[in-house]
Amino acid sequence: MVIAHDRLVVVTAPGHPWARRGKPLAAEELAATPLILREEGSGTRQVLDAALGGLARPLIELSSTTAVKASAVSGAGPSVLSELAVGEELERGAWWRSP
Repeated sequence: MVIAHDRLVVVTAPGHPWARRGKPLAAEELAATPLILREEGSGTRQVLDAALGGLARPLIELSSTTAVKASAVSGAGPSVLSELAVGEELERGAWWRSP
């Protein structure tokens, strides 16, 4: 039984340089950039590590999605989060998401 579908999205505060990009980020660029991440072992982190071949570079590792969201929206750095977890912020334009 499928309960929901989700995907990971790259998000930044609107003032971040990526917010002015018109093209998607390449996996190599994402892997080379220090990110605000969930702790190792979290579902989000496991999927990101698998997608980037274990090359994700943590700027900060935090133990809750709420803490990651607060750090990213404050401008501390980009993050990769569940689209379901940040949908409201994306809809109201509080964050930028990679196309």
